[in-house]
Amino acid sequence: MSFYHDYQWREEELKVKATEDVGKRVVKKKLTKLYITAFIAVVMTGVALFAVYKGYEEDRLLALIVAFIGAVGFAMISLLVIRQMMTDRYLLVVDGQGFHDFSSPNSPRYVTIEWDNVISVSLKTIIDQPILAVVLKDDKVLFDEMTSAQKKAAEANIGMGFGAIAINCKLAKDETPEEILDLFDHYLKERVEQVKEN
Repeated sequence: MSFYHDYQWREEELKVKATEDVGKRVVKKKLTKLYITAFIAVVMTGVALFAVYKGYEEDRLLALIVAFIGAVGFAMISLLVIRQMMTDRYLLVVDGQGFHDFSSPNSPRYVTIEWDNVISVSLKTIIDQPILAVVLKDDKVLFDEMTSAQKKAAEANIGMGFGAIAINCKLAKDETPEEILDLFDHYLKERVEQVKEN
């Protein structure tokens, strides 16, 4: 399912690039932390592999086992972070229909959150992190399409008073939190006007 979703989103990326100039806005994600994490994980994998070699050379079974487990663990972290760097370039994709939230691994990444289901959008702060809080009319519409981990994250967001969707704007590459709020307000107002006209 994950592979299918990744493939589906890669297809969607092509559409985003093709339509970026006609109403679809992409907010890119800062990858600095991922680069640092990947570097540390690769270095630690090397250290653990060296420890495996030393444990084998000195015939220390316990050290060999611990070092081997460390090497496998850090290698897996390295691969996961590198994969995330390749697939996680967007923070948000926003258009007239709604938006996709890619801000965290537990965001409802492949679910379009429609403007018709949004009550309010506001900027809040938690531990110096600017959070775009999105309150929905009907959380169940979103929850029906989410995994159990995503539901728990959304419930935690609601419990903290953010609404089901809480986007860390500090992760945005080229946009300030205020610019992201303005972007959401623009599309929300545009949708309200469309509904009035119809």
